[in-house]
Amino acid sequence: MKLAVIHGSSREISNTSYLANEVTKGIETANIYLKDLTIHQIIDQRHDADGFDRVHDDYDKIVEVFLTHDVVVFATPLYWYGMSGLMKTMFDRFSQAVRDPEYGDELKDKLAQIEPIVLIVGGDHPRMKALPLLQQFGHALTFLNFQPLSYYIVGDAGKPETMKDDSFAIAQANALNQYLSNK
Repeated sequence: MKLAVIHGSSREISNTSYLANEVTKGIETANIYLKDLTIHQIIDQRHDADGFDRVHDDYDKIVEVFLTHDVVVFATPLYWYGMSGLMKTMFDRFSQAVRDPEYGDELKDKLAQIEPIVLIVGGDHPRMKALPLLQQFGHALTFLNFQPLSYYIVGDAGKPETMKDDSFAIAQANALNQYLSNK
């Protein structure tokens, strides 16, 4: 199994990354921090006769993650009841990536083999307020033909460095770690 975590937090030390690190403890993991990449907003050319113009940024690094990993963890803070802007921009660009002739059907075929996992961390009753975001992930991943979303954790941590205080989410992270360690 090849595991990657796509970190959507803009903080250097984030509660979301803390939870992701608990999930992946002791497992070889590729960590991709969206805050450290330049990924331009999508210019929607889905219906243009010539398709999408080539964009010169770091998105190819994201595509490479999906082409080379079996399990991908999407780790995002809950911002305004949705995923972080960094994560949303990455998802928006999938519209372009799955139509890119450079990747052909290889990317679409590989996405169908990837087991997705979602980690969401927020304050202010996140286990309830993250439900629409979990649905959004589910719909987006289904549209992209990923395997069904079967594992997710919602952590409750509003202030920096408080994720460790959510014993329920940490217990879930430890159980998920055990599952991944046995793959």
